[in-house]
Formats: sequence, structure tokens, C-alpha cells
Amino acid sequence: MHVWIKRIILWPKNTEKDLQIIELKNNRINIIYGDSRTGKSSLIPIIDYCLGSSDYRIPVGTIRDNTAWFGVLLQSGDQEMLLCRAEPGQHKQTSRMYYALGNNLIIPKQITENTTTDDIKDLLNQHFGFTALPITVNGHHDADRPSFRDVAAFLYQPQNIIANPEALFYKLDELEHKQKLANIFPFLAGAVTAEDLMNELELIEVGRKLRRLEKESATLEQVSLEWRNSVEEQIIQALEFGISNFDLDLSNGFDEMLNEIRRLSSLSHSEILNATGSTNLAISRLNFLRSKEEDLSIVKNDILRRLSVISETISYFDQYGSMIDSLGDYTGISEWLLGRVSQEDQCPICGQRTINGQEILEKIESLYSKEADNNLSLEKVRMELTKEKSTLNKQLDETVEELRATSITLRSLEEKQNKSKYQLYEIERFIGELKASLMQYEAISQCSDNGGEIEKLAKRQAELRKRLNETNVLTKIHAAIQKISSYTKDMLQSLDMENSEWEVHFDYKNLALKIVDNKDTSHFLNEIGSASNWLSYHVAFSLALQRYLQTHSPLTIPSFVFYDQPSQVYFPHIESLLEVAADKTDADREAVRKIFEAFDDFLTLENFDFQIIVTEHAGADIWGEVNLAYEVGHWTHDEKKLIPDEWLKSEE
Repeated sequence: MHVWIKRIILWPKNTEKDLQIIELKNNRINIIYGDSRTGKSSLIPIIDYCLGSSDYRIPVGTIRDNTAWFGVLLQSGDQEMLLCRAEPGQHKQTSRMYYALGNNLIIPKQITENTTTDDIKDLLNQHFGFTALPITVNGHHDADRPSFRDVAAFLYQPQNIIANPEALFYKLDELEHKQKLANIFPFLAGAVTAEDLMNELELIEVGRKLRRLEKESATLEQVSLEWRNSVEEQIIQALEFGISNFDLDLSNGFDEMLNEIRRLSSLSHSEILNATGSTNLAISRLNFLRSKEEDLSIVKNDILRRLSVISETISYFDQYGSMIDSLGDYTGISEWLLGRVSQEDQCPICGQRTINGQEILEKIESLYSKEADNNLSLEKVRMELTKEKSTLNKQLDETVEELRATSITLRSLEEKQNKSKYQLYEIERFIGELKASLMQYEAISQCSDNGGEIEKLAKRQAELRKRLNETNVLTKIHAAIQKISSYTKDMLQSLDMENSEWEVHFDYKNLALKIVDNKDTSHFLNEIGSASNWLSYHVAFSLALQRYLQTHSPLTIPSFVFYDQPSQVYFPHIESLLEVAADKTDADREAVRKIFEAFDDFLTLENFDFQIIVTEHAGADIWGEVNLAYEVGHWTHDEKKLIPDEWLKSEE
């Protein structure tokens, strides 16, 4: 499909002003010439911006200040495609775009966005036939898929590139962009097809899966071998636990040992107890001793309580006896006084006459006799209590001794029971691990059919490698390079060129030209002197590359190249056309004319459809007689230029 630029369009910010429309033609050398600072060099970044560039390289100042939208009208086959993008103002760029597709499109007076740059890139990738498959580099997927944006490097030769000895292509300032273009060049050149990309992707995936399965198979085989070697150790452990009676000396076959492992892994809890001789008798004995210990503790505490009560009672009796003894002392005195009072009727101590003395003393003597009788009764009780206390102390000693013996027996049995529990836990854990390892081994055995899958993948890998080898990618790339080099050398013959007979080789991996002299010595472009030589190589190679891509690439490559001031090598620092006419040698004029004649020769190639756009200082006196030259515009400071004077005039 042939794609060329039909119009370049600018919409003014002042909507009352007319649009700026630059009409271009197909199969012609479209020339815009005139004075410096009229906007000619801005056309390349304007076109690239409308085609989805992530950079906004349109010069600041007059153009940005007065333009609201930039647009290009492409002729794509039998349809027109209008791509417009807004001026971003203070931003670095904007994604606001307008898109229209159809026949004989009407250019709108005003633009309203209806899409974004991302949508436009996707649409153009699809429209130009760029695959969504990633490129593979050294057996790995490249980070980015090929895009029509990558071929922008082939479409423009601005002033800083057209005679540059260090760089061949537009906007390859960053290494990653340069590397990507080198990686996708075989695809652009048709040496690698979309089918090849699919086969390469499948080959990578098949190889990845094959390596994984082979690794898994090797791992499983190693695990299986290690497990088989550990079977005997597992049976020995079971023998030590007392849950197996397998005779290793008589039955050393793996199948017999595997059956024993299966039996062991299925043992229930009760079967483990029976196998180890564990019963419920120990538990019953422990429960009996714990109950007995508790009962003896209760008896002990009851005896201690009763002893405490008896001791307090005896103490009380002892206090009461002391009181009676003290009262007996007073009674002896009362008996003596009673005998004297009854005889003398006066106090034997002070000599005074007593009043009722005898009666009082008799009452005292009667009270003592009564308490003395009570004391005799209490003494009998005290003796009984003392006897009871002795009996209880004996019972306490017997109970404490029995409790101590019971506790010792109980602690001993509990310790044995804990050890038995620990061993039981160890056995059950061993059986659990045995069961898990047996399941793993059996799962590994079931995965033994990986060999069939590996064989299938290996066969597919060989088929893909053969298919890719049959496409002979390297041979195709070499043929493409040879063809481009041949085209370049042909174009050099008609340019102002020294040593035009030297061979030219395109090093696509480094995106550089190598020139081979008559001594078979290779030189990079920067080693070849003279700016006129650099210019000639750029012009010849850019056209040769387009010639090859337009006829051999499986993709749609836009069919135009834009050259900005190729005459700058011969007419540097020109301010106006008057300087072109003055003080320039016929040789310089002839050299510039050869450039346009080379463009003309290129466009007259058989079965070739193409567009060349040139911005220049050189006038029609130099290129006017070239057959396919088409004067798009003559821009001067005083007359027509990119931004019309009427856009700049303030409203009255």
C-alpha cells in the first residue's frame, strides 16, 4: 500500500483566520525554498508530531504561539487519512488528536479531538501491517513490539543529520531506540516474517517447557532413588519402635520392603498400642493411686483438724485447773478466819467487830467445795481427751506414711506414663512421615509418563529449528544488505562524490555505513573526509534503503523522504536567496543540481511510486530544469511563509 503526504495543515488560534494549507504531490520532488527563519525546517517535526511522536520538537515562538492544531492529510491507497494533533501549550506534548478516514475528506474549519495518540499508534500499526508479536533477540523476547513509529528514523533527514558523519538516522539519540531499530531491521527488511516470529516464540516456549520437564524429571528420578535407598532405614526404625517384625536378613527384595512400608503407614492408633504392648492397665492404676492420694490427704487434714480442737480444749482445761488451785489458796485462809470469827466475833487481824462475817466466810467455803467437785469431773474429761489425742497422733503418723508411699508410687508411674506417651508420639509421627513419603513416591511413580511429553516436545523443538533454519534468516539478511549496498553505490555515481567506486556496506547491527576502499580496508563514515562526501552518502543510502523497503518489506513503509537543506554543505549560513546567487562557483551549483537530479533519477525508477520533499535555500535557477521538480512554495520574510503575516496582525 502506497502512503504519501497530500497536505500539511495548520489551524490558527484565532479562529477567524484562514487555515495554512501546504499542498504536496506524489511522485514529485516537492520543493519549499526561500529565506532562513521562515519555518521551512519546522515541517519535519510538525509531520512527525502528527504521526504520533512522543517528542514535541516544533520550535518555540511564533509557530507555537499562533497555531492551535497541526495536521497532515495522508493518501493511503485509495483513501485519505487526516491526522491532527493539538498544540500542547505549556506542556511538553499532548495526546489530544483528531482522526478521519475516507474519500475526498473535507478539511474542518475547527478541530475537536476524537481520539488519542495511543489509539492512533495502535490504528497505524494495524493499518501498516506491524505485528503485535515481540521480536526475539538471542533467544529472548525484546521488551517492545515493532511499531510504525520505528520507521520514522528512515523518513527524515533534518539539517543535523543530512551530512552527519556520526549518525545516519533521525531521532536515534537514545541507545535503547538505536538498539531496537537494529533488532527489528531483519523484520522490516523481510528477512524475518511474522510466521518466523511465531515460530521463534513457540521455539522459546517449547524450549522453556522442555527444560522445565527435564529438570523435573531429573529431580523426580533423584527423589525416587533417594526414597528407595531409605526404605531399609525406615524399616529398621520401625523395628526399634517395636511396630514391625520384618526380617531384613531373609527378605531383601524392594517389593517386599515396599509392602511392609505400606502396612506400617496404614497402622491405626489401637494397632500401635497393641504392637508396643501398651494397655489401659497403667491408666487404671494411675487413676486408683491418684484417688487414694486424694483420700489420704483428706484423712490427714481431718486428723490434723481434730488434733487442733483437742489441743485447744486441753489447754482450756489446764487454765481452768490453775484457776481452781488459786481459789483453793483463798479457801484455806477463809477456813482459818471462819474458826476465829465464830469464837471471837471480831476480826482476828484488825480486831474490829465483824458483821455477818461468819456467813460470808461460809459462802466462800461452799463455793470452793462446789468448784473443786467440778474440777474433778473435768479432769476425767481431760484424761479422755489426752488419750484421744495420743490415738490421733498415731493415726496421723500412719496416714502420713501411707500418703508418702502412695505419692512416691504415683510419681514413678506418672513418669513412666509420660515416657510411654512420648514414645507413642514419636511412633505416630514416624508413621505420619512414612505415609507422606510413600504418597510422594507413588505420585512420582505416576509421573513417569513425563518421558513421553519430553519426547514430544523435543520432536517439536527439532521441527521448529529446522523450519527456522530453512528460512535461512542470515542468508536473507545478507542478501538484503547486499541489495541495499548495491543501490547505494548506484546512487553515488550521480552525486558529487570522491571514490564513488568504493564498496559500501550497511552494518545494520550498529546502524552505520562501512566503506571498503580499493585495498579492502573498511572505514566508518566518520573516517571519510569532506562534508560533501558525508552528504552524498546520506542521500544515496537513504534513497537506497527506501528503494529496498518499498519493494521488499512485508510492511507498509510510508513512501516519502523529507530532506532539509541538502545544499547546506555548499551554501552554509545563507540568510537569503541573494546570497545563493552571489559568489558561488559553478562547481558548487553543479554539485547541488546533482542532488536534485539524483532525486529525479530515483523517482523515475521502473514500477516505483514515491514522494520526495525538500526544503532549500537554493532557488529554481539551480533545480528548475529538473524534470520532476515541483515548486510548493517560495517563502520569504516579506511574502509567504509557514505562519502567515495575517495570523500575526492584531485585530483592529
